[in-house]
Amino acid sequence: MTGIQRVCGLLAIHPRLRSLTLSQLLTALQLCCCLKRDISLPQPISKSNYDHAPAFLPPTIQEFLSEVLELDIEDVDSLWGIIKDDVWELPTEEETYKLREKYFQKYGWKRELSAYYTSAALISGF
Repeated sequence: MTGIQRVCGLLAIHPRLRSLTLSQLLTALQLCCCLKRDISLPQPISKSNYDHAPAFLPPTIQEFLSEVLELDIEDVDSLWGIIKDDVWELPTEEETYKLREKYFQKYGWKRELSAYYTSAALISGF
């Protein structure tokens, strides 16, 4: 079963997460990717393995995601259990930015696509 099939299947059988919106799911994935270091740092050294996602989120991350996603802490924990391995495989925000730049240089510029310039300008404040 592929990642998206697995995630959708597990969300579909969860009593409260089955109503999770695509926007909430994407926001959770993006924020967790941005917070990988913050998620890893408080883990006990004996359980630290940067190749695998931790089983549990630190309380501050749980609370943050709960507020942003408008979910109960318990549902954030359940969601983490479903998406954690996918989050750990996804690129960080910095890596994503570099990938987008590469994609636009390689495939977009010859088509005169300027979305990369727009997002780069927004990020850098130009």
